[in-house]
Amino acid sequence: MFKDFLRLWVRITFGALFWIIAVQMAWAMLLLFWILEYVRPHAGRAPSLGLFGWGLVFLALMIFGVNVLVVRFAHQAAHSRVVKDFVSRVSHDLRSPLASVKLHLETLLKREVSPEQSRECLEAAWQDLGRLETGIEGVLMAARLDRRKQRIDLQPLDLGAFLEDYLARKRDVVARTGGRLESGPMPALRTQADPHMMEKILDNLVDNALCHCPPGVRIQVGLTRDDHLARITVADDGPGIAPGERRKVFRLFYRAATARGRGSGLGLFIVASLVKAHGGQVWVESPGPGSVFQVVLPLGEEGAASP
Repeated sequence: MFKDFLRLWVRITFGALFWIIAVQMAWAMLLLFWILEYVRPHAGRAPSLGLFGWGLVFLALMIFGVNVLVVRFAHQAAHSRVVKDFVSRVSHDLRSPLASVKLHLETLLKREVSPEQSRECLEAAWQDLGRLETGIEGVLMAARLDRRKQRIDLQPLDLGAFLEDYLARKRDVVARTGGRLESGPMPALRTQADPHMMEKILDNLVDNALCHCPPGVRIQVGLTRDDHLARITVADDGPGIAPGERRKVFRLFYRAATARGRGSGLGLFIVASLVKAHGGQVWVESPGPGSVFQVVLPLGEEGAASP
Protein backbone atom coordinates (compact mmCIF):
# COMPACT_ATOMS: atom_id res chain seq x y z
CA MET A 1 0.00 0.00 0.00
CA PHE A 2 2.86 2.35 0.83
CA LYS A 3 4.45 1.64 -2.59
CA ASP A 4 1.17 2.46 -4.36
CA PHE A 5 0.92 5.71 -2.40
CA LEU A 6 4.54 6.55 -3.27
CA ARG A 7 3.93 5.92 -6.99
CA LEU A 8 0.84 8.12 -6.91
CA TRP A 9 2.75 10.90 -5.12
CA VAL A 10 5.60 10.77 -7.65
CA ARG A 11 3.14 10.80 -10.58
CA ILE A 12 1.32 13.82 -9.16
CA THR A 13 4.48 15.65 -8.11
CA PHE A 14 6.14 15.38 -11.52
CA GLY A 15 2.97 15.99 -13.53
CA ALA A 16 2.45 19.20 -15.51
CA LEU A 17 -0.83 19.99 -13.73
CA PHE A 18 0.89 19.94 -10.33
CA TRP A 19 3.47 22.48 -11.45
CA ILE A 20 0.84 24.74 -12.98
CA ILE A 21 -1.05 24.80 -9.67
CA ALA A 22 2.18 25.25 -7.68
CA VAL A 23 3.37 28.18 -9.78
CA GLN A 24 0.00 29.91 -9.60
CA MET A 25 -0.08 29.50 -5.81
CA ALA A 26 3.43 30.94 -5.58
CA TRP A 27 2.41 33.92 -7.68
CA ALA A 28 -0.71 34.43 -5.60
CA MET A 29 1.43 34.48 -2.43
CA LEU A 30 3.82 36.96 -4.03
CA LEU A 31 0.89 39.15 -5.03
CA LEU A 32 -0.47 39.04 -1.46
CA PHE A 33 2.97 39.90 -0.10
CA TRP A 34 3.22 42.84 -2.52
CA ILE A 35 -0.20 44.17 -1.41
CA LEU A 36 0.71 43.92 2.27
CA GLU A 37 4.08 45.56 1.71
CA TYR A 38 2.39 48.33 -0.25
CA VAL A 39 -0.47 48.97 2.19
CA ARG A 40 1.40 48.92 5.52
CA PRO A 41 4.00 51.66 4.87
CA HIS A 42 1.49 53.85 3.02
CA ALA A 43 -1.40 53.66 5.46
CA GLY A 44 -3.06 57.07 5.64
CA ARG A 45 -1.01 58.48 2.74
CA ALA A 46 -1.65 58.85 -0.96
CA PRO A 47 -0.50 55.78 -2.88
CA SER A 48 2.79 55.99 -4.74
CA LEU A 49 2.24 55.90 -8.49
CA GLY A 50 5.67 54.35 -9.11
CA LEU A 51 5.10 51.43 -6.75
CA PHE A 52 1.58 51.01 -8.07
CA GLY A 53 2.93 50.91 -11.64
CA TRP A 54 5.45 48.23 -10.76
CA GLY A 55 2.63 46.24 -9.22
CA LEU A 56 0.63 46.44 -12.44
CA VAL A 57 3.65 45.27 -14.39
CA PHE A 58 4.06 42.35 -12.01
CA LEU A 59 0.36 41.49 -12.33
CA ALA A 60 0.60 41.60 -16.14
CA LEU A 61 3.59 39.27 -16.02
CA MET A 62 1.60 36.90 -13.81
CA ILE A 63 -1.31 36.81 -16.26
CA PHE A 64 1.07 36.26 -19.18
CA GLY A 65 2.85 33.46 -17.33
CA VAL A 66 -0.43 31.72 -16.51
CA ASN A 67 -1.49 31.88 -20.15
CA VAL A 68 1.85 30.44 -21.28
CA LEU A 69 1.52 27.56 -18.82
CA VAL A 70 -2.05 26.81 -19.86
CA VAL A 71 -1.12 26.80 -23.57
CA ARG A 72 1.93 24.65 -22.87
CA PHE A 73 -0.13 22.19 -20.87
CA ALA A 74 -2.74 22.01 -23.67
CA HIS A 75 0.00 21.29 -26.23
CA GLN A 76 1.47 18.57 -24.03
CA ALA A 77 -1.94 16.98 -23.53
CA ALA A 78 -2.63 17.05 -27.28
CA HIS A 79 0.82 15.59 -28.03
CA SER A 80 0.24 12.85 -25.46
CA ARG A 81 -3.06 11.91 -27.13
CA VAL A 82 -1.39 11.82 -30.55
CA VAL A 83 1.44 9.60 -29.27
CA LYS A 84 -0.99 7.20 -27.60
CA ASP A 85 -3.04 6.99 -30.79
CA PHE A 86 0.15 6.36 -32.79
CA VAL A 87 1.30 3.59 -30.45
CA SER A 88 -2.11 1.95 -30.72
CA ARG A 89 -2.08 2.07 -34.53
CA VAL A 90 1.49 0.81 -34.84
CA SER A 91 0.83 -2.02 -32.37
CA HIS A 92 -2.12 -3.13 -34.48
CA ASP A 93 -0.16 -2.80 -37.74
CA LEU A 94 2.70 -4.90 -36.36
CA ARG A 95 0.47 -7.45 -34.66
CA SER A 96 -1.44 -8.33 -37.84
CA PRO A 97 1.51 -9.66 -39.93
CA LEU A 98 2.97 -11.33 -36.85
CA ALA A 99 -0.27 -13.23 -36.27
CA SER A 100 -0.35 -14.21 -39.95
CA VAL A 101 3.23 -15.53 -39.81
CA LYS A 102 2.37 -17.54 -36.71
CA LEU A 103 -0.71 -19.02 -38.41
CA HIS A 104 1.24 -20.13 -41.49
CA LEU A 105 4.03 -21.66 -39.40
CA GLU A 106 1.52 -23.53 -37.24
CA THR A 107 -0.07 -24.89 -40.41
CA LEU A 108 3.29 -26.25 -41.57
CA LEU A 109 4.12 -27.74 -38.17
CA LYS A 110 0.80 -29.32 -37.21
CA ARG A 111 -0.71 -30.39 -40.53
CA GLU A 112 0.28 -32.60 -43.41
CA VAL A 113 0.41 -30.35 -46.46
CA SER A 114 1.52 -30.86 -50.03
CA PRO A 115 4.75 -29.32 -51.31
CA GLU A 116 2.69 -26.73 -53.22
CA GLN A 117 0.74 -25.74 -50.10
CA SER A 118 3.94 -25.66 -48.10
CA ARG A 119 5.48 -23.26 -50.60
CA GLU A 120 2.38 -21.05 -50.55
CA CYS A 121 2.50 -20.86 -46.74
CA LEU A 122 6.19 -19.99 -46.78
CA GLU A 123 5.71 -17.31 -49.44
CA ALA A 124 2.81 -15.77 -47.48
CA ALA A 125 4.86 -15.82 -44.27
CA TRP A 126 7.78 -14.23 -46.13
CA GLN A 127 5.55 -11.41 -47.40
CA ASP A 128 4.15 -10.83 -43.91
CA LEU A 129 7.68 -10.68 -42.50
CA GLY A 130 8.47 -8.08 -45.16
CA ARG A 131 5.49 -5.98 -44.00
CA LEU A 132 6.65 -6.37 -40.41
CA GLU A 133 10.20 -5.33 -41.30
CA THR A 134 8.93 -2.32 -43.26
CA GLY A 135 6.78 -1.16 -40.34
CA ILE A 136 9.59 -1.47 -37.81
CA GLU A 137 12.09 0.22 -40.10
CA GLY A 138 9.65 3.09 -40.63
CA VAL A 139 9.35 3.69 -36.89
CA LEU A 140 13.13 3.51 -36.38
CA MET A 141 13.84 5.80 -39.35
CA ALA A 142 11.31 8.38 -38.14
CA ALA A 143 13.00 8.35 -34.73
CA ARG A 144 16.46 8.82 -36.27
CA LEU A 145 15.23 11.64 -38.51
CA ASP A 146 13.48 13.36 -35.62
CA ARG A 147 16.79 13.33 -33.71
CA ARG A 148 18.75 14.22 -36.89
CA LYS A 149 20.82 11.01 -36.63
CA GLN A 150 19.89 9.40 -39.95
CA ARG A 151 22.94 8.78 -42.12
CA ILE A 152 22.70 10.09 -45.70
CA ASP A 153 25.27 8.72 -48.18
CA LEU A 154 25.31 11.25 -51.01
CA GLN A 155 26.69 10.09 -54.35
CA PRO A 156 26.27 10.99 -58.04
CA LEU A 157 22.89 9.72 -59.22
CA ASP A 158 21.15 9.81 -62.61
CA LEU A 159 17.57 10.54 -61.52
CA GLY A 160 16.05 9.53 -64.86
CA ALA A 161 17.62 6.07 -64.91
CA PHE A 162 16.93 5.65 -61.19
CA LEU A 163 13.23 6.47 -61.57
CA GLU A 164 12.80 4.17 -64.58
CA ASP A 165 14.34 1.28 -62.65
CA TYR A 166 12.23 2.03 -59.58
CA LEU A 167 8.97 2.27 -61.51
CA ALA A 168 9.66 -0.99 -63.34
CA ARG A 169 9.93 -2.76 -59.98
CA LYS A 170 7.04 -0.91 -58.30
CA ARG A 171 4.39 -1.29 -61.03
CA ASP A 172 3.57 -4.91 -60.17
CA VAL A 173 3.30 -4.06 -56.47
CA VAL A 174 0.83 -1.24 -57.19
CA ALA A 175 -1.12 -3.39 -59.64
CA ARG A 176 -1.66 -6.06 -56.98
CA THR A 177 -3.46 -3.45 -54.87
CA GLY A 178 -5.71 -2.48 -57.77
CA GLY A 179 -3.90 0.73 -58.67
CA ARG A 180 -2.03 1.94 -61.76
CA LEU A 181 1.46 3.42 -61.75
CA GLU A 182 2.23 5.47 -64.85
CA SER A 183 5.07 7.69 -66.00
CA GLY A 184 6.26 9.73 -68.95
CA PRO A 185 9.72 10.16 -70.48
CA MET A 186 12.46 10.53 -67.89
CA PRO A 187 15.23 13.02 -68.79
CA ALA A 188 18.77 12.25 -67.75
CA LEU A 189 19.38 14.55 -64.78
CA ARG A 190 22.29 14.08 -62.42
CA THR A 191 22.25 15.07 -58.75
CA GLN A 192 23.89 14.16 -55.46
CA ALA A 193 21.60 11.75 -53.61
CA ASP A 194 21.43 8.59 -51.53
CA PRO A 195 19.74 5.93 -53.73
CA HIS A 196 18.37 4.01 -50.76
CA MET A 197 16.87 7.15 -49.22
CA MET A 198 15.46 8.27 -52.59
CA GLU A 199 13.70 4.93 -52.83
CA LYS A 200 12.25 5.52 -49.36
CA ILE A 201 10.94 8.91 -50.50
CA LEU A 202 9.22 7.40 -53.53
CA ASP A 203 7.89 4.40 -51.59
CA ASN A 204 6.24 6.66 -49.03
CA LEU A 205 4.72 8.96 -51.66
CA VAL A 206 3.30 6.07 -53.67
CA ASP A 207 2.10 4.23 -50.56
CA ASN A 208 0.48 7.45 -49.34
CA ALA A 209 -1.58 7.63 -52.54
CA LEU A 210 -2.59 3.97 -52.19
CA CYS A 211 -3.55 4.55 -48.55
CA HIS A 212 -5.70 7.66 -49.02
CA CYS A 213 -7.26 6.99 -52.42
CA PRO A 214 -10.02 4.53 -53.38
CA PRO A 215 -9.20 1.27 -55.23
CA GLY A 216 -8.21 1.77 -58.83
CA VAL A 217 -6.24 4.94 -58.14
CA ARG A 218 -4.06 6.24 -60.98
CA ILE A 219 -0.62 7.41 -59.85
CA GLN A 220 1.48 9.47 -62.26
CA VAL A 221 5.22 9.96 -61.64
CA GLY A 222 7.16 12.57 -63.58
CA LEU A 223 10.60 14.18 -63.74
CA THR A 224 11.40 17.60 -65.21
CA ARG A 225 14.19 20.14 -65.08
CA ASP A 226 13.55 23.60 -63.65
CA ASP A 227 16.68 25.70 -64.20
CA HIS A 228 19.23 24.32 -61.71
CA LEU A 229 16.67 22.07 -60.01
CA ALA A 230 15.23 18.61 -60.66
CA ARG A 231 11.48 18.34 -60.01
CA ILE A 232 9.90 14.98 -59.21
CA THR A 233 6.09 14.89 -59.19
CA VAL A 234 3.86 12.16 -57.77
CA ALA A 235 0.22 12.83 -58.68
CA ASP A 236 -2.94 10.84 -57.96
CA ASP A 237 -6.62 11.14 -58.86
CA GLY A 238 -7.91 10.64 -55.32
CA PRO A 239 -10.08 12.94 -53.18
CA GLY A 240 -7.36 15.55 -52.68
CA ILE A 241 -6.20 17.34 -49.53
CA ALA A 242 -8.00 20.22 -47.84
CA PRO A 243 -6.10 23.56 -47.87
CA GLY A 244 -5.84 23.59 -44.09
CA GLU A 245 -4.08 20.21 -44.04
CA ARG A 246 -1.49 20.67 -46.79
CA ARG A 247 1.22 21.83 -44.39
CA LYS A 248 0.15 19.62 -41.52
CA VAL A 249 0.47 16.34 -43.44
CA PHE A 250 4.29 16.56 -43.21
CA ARG A 251 4.23 16.69 -39.39
CA LEU A 252 5.26 13.72 -37.30
CA PHE A 253 2.27 11.48 -36.36
CA TYR A 254 -0.21 13.63 -38.31
CA ARG A 255 -2.90 11.85 -40.32
CA ALA A 256 -5.33 13.57 -42.67
CA ALA A 257 -9.06 13.12 -42.28
CA THR A 258 -9.15 10.96 -45.44
CA ALA A 259 -6.94 8.29 -43.82
CA ARG A 260 -10.04 6.29 -42.79
CA GLY A 261 -8.12 4.51 -40.02
CA ARG A 262 -5.13 3.64 -42.26
CA GLY A 263 -1.58 4.91 -42.16
CA SER A 264 0.75 5.51 -39.24
CA GLY A 265 1.39 9.25 -39.61
CA LEU A 266 5.09 8.66 -40.36
CA GLY A 267 5.36 8.41 -44.15
CA LEU A 268 5.17 12.05 -45.19
CA PHE A 269 7.26 13.14 -42.20
CA ILE A 270 9.96 10.75 -43.44
CA VAL A 271 9.61 12.18 -46.96
CA ALA A 272 9.95 15.81 -45.78
CA SER A 273 12.92 15.01 -43.53
CA LEU A 274 14.81 13.04 -46.21
CA VAL A 275 14.18 15.69 -48.88
CA LYS A 276 15.46 18.37 -46.51
CA ALA A 277 18.55 16.24 -45.77
CA HIS A 278 19.22 16.23 -49.55
CA GLY A 279 19.02 20.03 -49.65
CA GLY A 280 15.63 20.03 -51.37
CA GLN A 281 12.03 20.98 -50.69
CA VAL A 282 8.70 19.15 -50.81
CA TRP A 283 5.12 20.40 -50.83
CA VAL A 284 1.70 19.26 -51.96
CA GLU A 285 -0.79 20.89 -54.30
CA SER A 286 -4.44 19.90 -54.66
CA PRO A 287 -5.97 22.00 -57.44
CA GLY A 288 -9.10 19.84 -57.65
CA PRO A 289 -9.74 16.13 -57.37
CA GLY A 290 -6.39 14.53 -56.66
CA SER A 291 -3.09 15.65 -55.13
CA VAL A 292 0.31 16.47 -56.61
CA PHE A 293 3.39 16.08 -54.43
CA GLN A 294 6.35 18.12 -55.66
CA VAL A 295 9.90 17.14 -54.69
CA VAL A 296 12.59 19.61 -55.77
CA LEU A 297 16.28 18.66 -55.54
CA PRO A 298 19.37 20.66 -56.55
CA LEU A 299 21.15 19.38 -59.64
CA GLY A 300 24.82 18.53 -59.60
CA GLU A 301 27.40 20.65 -61.37
CA GLU A 302 27.01 18.56 -64.52
CA GLY A 303 23.22 18.93 -64.58
CA ALA A 304 22.34 16.57 -67.42
CA ALA A 305 23.84 13.10 -67.15
CA SER A 306 26.29 11.92 -69.75
CA PRO A 307 24.80 9.54 -72.32
